[in-house]
Amino acid sequence: MAASALIACALASGGEALDLVHAAIKDGAVFDAASLHAYRQAQLERVETTPERYPPAPPHVALDLNEGRSPRAQLIIRLASEDLDAAQTDQLITAASATSPRLKAVIAALRVQQQASQRGTQLTDSELDVLHNALDVLAEDDSDEDPGLVHGSDDLVRAVVTHLLPRRPEVASALAGASSWITLDTLEWLESELPRLGHTVALKAIQQLAPSDTLAWLAKSAKSISVVFELLAELDDAPVELTPSQAWHIDEAAAFIDALAIKDFAVMTPPAAARQRPELTRRILRLALDACGHEGPLVSAQLRSLRQEDPERPDWGLLYQLGTRTPATTPLEVVVDDDLVLQAVQHGNTWLVALTLALAAAQAPKTNTPLAERLVAELPVLNARTRMRTARFLAHHWPELALPDTDAAVRAGVGQAHATAYTDSQLYHDAQSLLADPDLLVRARAAGSLHDIPPADLPLLKLVLASPAQQWTCLDCDRTMPADADRCGRNHPRPTPRLKV
Repeated sequence: MAASALIACALASGGEALDLVHAAIKDGAVFDAASLHAYRQAQLERVETTPERYPPAPPHVALDLNEGRSPRAQLIIRLASEDLDAAQTDQLITAASATSPRLKAVIAALRVQQQASQRGTQLTDSELDVLHNALDVLAEDDSDEDPGLVHGSDDLVRAVVTHLLPRRPEVASALAGASSWITLDTLEWLESELPRLGHTVALKAIQQLAPSDTLAWLAKSAKSISVVFELLAELDDAPVELTPSQAWHIDEAAAFIDALAIKDFAVMTPPAAARQRPELTRRILRLALDACGHEGPLVSAQLRSLRQEDPERPDWGLLYQLGTRTPATTPLEVVVDDDLVLQAVQHGNTWLVALTLALAAAQAPKTNTPLAERLVAELPVLNARTRMRTARFLAHHWPELALPDTDAAVRAGVGQAHATAYTDSQLYHDAQSLLADPDLLVRARAAGSLHDIPPADLPLLKLVLASPAQQWTCLDCDRTMPADADRCGRNHPRPTPRLKV
């Protein structure tokens, strides 16, 4: 009776109420077939009306790290695990294709996995090809904002390890590339699952083939990887007596972890900040606690309680399972010292930079011209990714500020800010100069920041985007390459500009 009432209420209400049915299915609830089909169709129809990106945070929200997240992509990924029929599967893949070609590849792979599970058989060779293709597509691109990368890596890596790796061990190299974006809970699953399944050779191959320090996590202990959670557990050591509910649900800690967007960055990036610059990271996290309105002693106490359940291997992945209960908070106005901002961008950790600039954005930076001037002066010595992110911050808050136009990373950041503004004002034609930039990096970042392009504007924008480029800039090694070079000298891939249609 309760299940029938839940699904009937969800179908009547629509919207996010439908997600309660999804959660109930995951928890083992049983519904009748007709109601389930109606529910899944309602979810699929909801995809089209779900926003492609989160709206800008209102003025009273002091911390907004939703850049790169896509509500539509999140819903599409959730629906990939449902028992859809053939027509519904086609509908889901079409929706994924309209969001991102990479997301389409991921969804196609997750659907063949789900279909094999429904059949109770292994994946066929052609289905393995679909999975293999998705892995290659996900591993070959270094964009940190594509929804297929941000929202698809965890599910795909788990599917690859379960189905593809045992039968095609040569995919270890591509698995290493895709695994740089998994979250901590998937990382911990990998560390236990690969040896359990007997893939120790594949694990060693991944360790040897890891192309950068980002993937060095495969050779590190879980304790090293979870250093950021250890730091948070000791951030405020004031004694707190947790209620049974606070200790069990850890709502406040999970809400703060979600606000920090830890899972949206390469898995070793936040821990690297805590390990390399612990005091700087502590200062920024304390500001974030105040800005979000969370009680520092309570958050730290919940993290210590979670750690105490299994001190040798705490299940930090539970922190990513945000509950439906919303903790009451009292956000405070925080003041981010200019020197602190400069220290963060000079260090160059992408998570710490994003967190610090988000905090700085909340204190009306238009009134703080000295910060803008100091950041402009600092741009030439920053790494390419930090130059791009800082330029985007500057161009958004100080649109009239003159920024170096000879630096492609800076132009890419400015292009992101301008493309977002063109989307908000519906002035898509004004993006033509961005899409015709001589550097493919600038084109890719600008194109990725244009959303909800009207069909009437697409032909011209596509034509401009297809014009020959001169070069592309690698964000990882800060090198400029000829436009026809597929990879840089360190094997990083060429940016691929795509309009979202």
